[in-house]
Amino acid sequence: MVACCSARTSTQWEEPRCRAMSADTQSARRVSRLHEVDGIRGWAALSVLIYHTHIEMFIVAWPQVNGFWPRFVIHGPLSVAVFFVLSGDVLASTCLAGGVRAIDAMVVKRYARLTLPIAASCLLVWLLMNMGLIFNQQASQVLHHEDWLGACLQFAPTAVSLVHYVLYGVYVGHDRHTAYNPFLWTMSIELVGSMLVFLFMYMHGRLRSPKAVLMALALLTFVLKSFYWYFFVGVLFALYRREGLWERLRNLQTSGFFAAMTVLACFAADVWSQSVPAFSAYIAMLLGPLLVSAFYAAPYFVAFFSNRASRFLGNISFSLYLVHFAVLVSLSSWLVLHPDVLGVSGRPGWFAIGLASSLASMLLATALWQLERRMLTRLARLPGWLFNQAG
Repeated sequence: MVACCSARTSTQWEEPRCRAMSADTQSARRVSRLHEVDGIRGWAALSVLIYHTHIEMFIVAWPQVNGFWPRFVIHGPLSVAVFFVLSGDVLASTCLAGGVRAIDAMVVKRYARLTLPIAASCLLVWLLMNMGLIFNQQASQVLHHEDWLGACLQFAPTAVSLVHYVLYGVYVGHDRHTAYNPFLWTMSIELVGSMLVFLFMYMHGRLRSPKAVLMALALLTFVLKSFYWYFFVGVLFALYRREGLWERLRNLQTSGFFAAMTVLACFAADVWSQSVPAFSAYIAMLLGPLLVSAFYAAPYFVAFFSNRASRFLGNISFSLYLVHFAVLVSLSSWLVLHPDVLGVSGRPGWFAIGLASSLASMLLATALWQLERRMLTRLARLPGWLFNQAG
């Protein structure tokens, strides 16, 4: 985001107090050096953004927009799978780097870490609704997409419903018809998946064969077609990193070739899976982990995802995921109703609307990221305060 200090005996988990108090800080610094992970997450977030602003928004009125070539590079569901794999990897890597105190701190912070940015994004939607700046219902009629764009925000905004959704509804029983941000259906999976990672990492040093247990959990969740499969694969990737597997693969002369072939095979399998519906779900579940493993294993992929542009996208990735719904139901929908503003009409105009929506989302995400950094700086002090009080 790692060298590690995985424990085999319980005594190794009992770190000195001074070391424990700084474990979370140390692990954060060490994980932050894995810039390629941030970069992959950033490009995945951009893929989700473009998928919504250019494809999902106009797919009914312009079916060809979901043709093979856009799907090859813009794949929203696949990007979400990549998000979950990276979450498992980063959380486990931080746990391995910092030990049990780091896990304690992350457990304390996780709910707030997710909820504070969610609250900011939902507050924005709530304000837009109260100011009469939401136009998704009218735009959905123009685009003949009432079942997606038009199905959102069909309720009166109240402060009580906003607080209920932000603190509870977004995680439990998420319903897009009552959601302030329907794109946040992933948050319940993210929260529970995080807790599963923390639980496994608590037990990791006490298990006789932790990797075997992890593989069994991954296999079980894969068979059940559960999203939590991705988190367990991410933990496995973190263990492989600790063992130096990814570095050894990158040192092989053939790693770049096989990584490129893996990426091409993933997209070919994605296209082929549409012709075998009985197995399409299982094929789709393999693609995210395979893509991430290819990105980790090739030096040129690591270099690309570690460059400044990729790292910037990684910094704003969560904010970008959170805010672009607000842009779609306000600015994007308004532009659909007033295409003359951009000076183009028809399909070129729709493309221009998608581009304007993407740029506006990135600007808004950058602002939210800066706000989030300030909030999280204060949040980071909470675990230390709690543990100091307990001690």
